[in-house]
Amino acid sequence: MKRAFDKFSIVEGWFVGALLIAVTGILFLNVVMRFVFNNSLGWAEEFSRYSIVWVTMIGASLCVRSGAHIAIDPLSRFLSARALRYLNIAVMIFCCIVCIVLCHYAWAITEKIGRLGQRSATLNMPMALVYAAMPVGFALMAVHFLVAAFGMLRKDTA
Repeated sequence: MKRAFDKFSIVEGWFVGALLIAVTGILFLNVVMRFVFNNSLGWAEEFSRYSIVWVTMIGASLCVRSGAHIAIDPLSRFLSARALRYLNIAVMIFCCIVCIVLCHYAWAITEKIGRLGQRSATLNMPMALVYAAMPVGFALMAVHFLVAAFGMLRKDTA
């Protein structure tokens, strides 16, 4: 199970990296087109904006996996290693629940946008695809929090 999860995280990382490279390349091309050829790609800014939404949401899930989110830890100085371990597990489970709730509401919004048939201005793609970044990102974060909590449960120390 851990192997499959690690491979999935690698896919997440590759997705974020590829999208960042694509955005960088397209924006660079757009700047060159605008200032050298006095003509720009009309869809470049919209593509970049929506891609960054996806990068942010998937990147947030990768941050959960690597423990890179900021944390406030004034209690850690006063708790024993065992108590700190249980506190961290409780925080991970709480964060997982919050992400599940956010995923539920984000999915409802995405579904509503999909039913309305709203499309983007220049790319003419369904806006539900853009909004889908939220439920996907929150679901991935919930999974990463849950896996981290189970991983801490299995360890003997914090």
